Amino acid sequence: FSYAKEKRRLLEDYMKSGRKDDHTFLLRLDPRLQLETLTLMMFRLDRNVDSILGALAGQRCPLEAVLVPYDETAYLAFIHDGGASGGSSMRKRASVSQFLKYLPFPVDAWSTVLNCGEVGVYAGIQTCQDVLDFKLYYSLDSFEQIAYRGRGEAVQIAQIPFYKSFFEVAGRYQIKEAEELMRKCLDTLHGMYCHPSDIKQYISGMCHKLLSDMSMFETGGDWFSSPLERLPEVESAPTRAARKSALERFFEQYGAALSSAAPKRSNAVLQALAYIDEHYAEKISLEQIAAQSHVNSTYMSELFKKEMGVRLIDYINNLRVIHACEYLRFSNYSMGQIAELCGFNDQNYFTKVFKKFLNTTPSNYRVDFKR
Repeated sequence: FSYAKEKRRLLEDYMKSGRKDDHTFLLRLDPRLQLETLTLMMFRLDRNVDSILGALAGQRCPLEAVLVPYDETAYLAFIHDGGASGGSSMRKRASVSQFLKYLPFPVDAWSTVLNCGEVGVYAGIQTCQDVLDFKLYYSLDSFEQIAYRGRGEAVQIAQIPFYKSFFEVAGRYQIKEAEELMRKCLDTLHGMYCHPSDIKQYISGMCHKLLSDMSMFETGGDWFSSPLERLPEVESAPTRAARKSALERFFEQYGAALSSAAPKRSNAVLQALAYIDEHYAEKISLEQIAAQSHVNSTYMSELFKKEMGVRLIDYINNLRVIHACEYLRFSNYSMGQIAELCGFNDQNYFTKVFKKFLNTTPSNYRVDFKR
């Protein structure tokens, strides 16, 4: 096996560049590799890749194979069997079986692309990752008993009655009913074997709906931070069981945040909240908000702080940050566009506010979500 940290760096640079220059990349990775006879394989381990380097040392494989760490627990194997251009699928599958036989450690799951000459290395790596994630998420050894749904191939979730009902119920602040509909949506998506990346998107959108609805409740100065901290666990869950457990922990934190809600709120503050929820993406002032409740700005500022536990400007920025998170996750808008869509006239101020509440920049937040 050929291994070096330089190969990992080459792979990272190749995936980030988007140039998809397969021949140059393979030549730099190892001169023996030829695209036309290349089989690509990804496999995941139950341990960190760095911990197996000792086991790989001195191992000999009858195939020309270049092994490159893909992430903390996954390897990519670039296999060249030395056969004629293209090679038969049967021969390539035999090469994969032979390769697995000689690996000196157990493999949790693996996926392959046999025809790299047709699809290219860049697309092949993405396919391997999608298939591997799918198999691990559903604990599958093969696809013999189910219909594999790749990334983006899921049924339109808007057609699922539970999904539509969720947004209607959440809009009426019927929290327990909304949570139960989320559970049913997740079970339905699992039953259809939707790809985990699609499930991540749908469930995340519903979680953000609940977070934005928290604006109608009194939960103190950090009214959304606790459940928001649980959201990455829901999104990055590697298996369906882990995602269901993470969602329950999200609900627990969400419920705990709501449990501190004030039993009553003045009409003036309720009117202010409704106005902010409708106009958060616009340039709104304390005077405008106070005018909706027919009180002066000083009284509104003091009353809002007393009943909500936060300054009015902080409340508005909290709400804007939550909506910005949705755009960062599910759109390709630029930072400037997202800032404007969420009511921030200045991109630098948007970044400053975002970092204050989430302890990271909008750019890093988007990158972390895409991983």
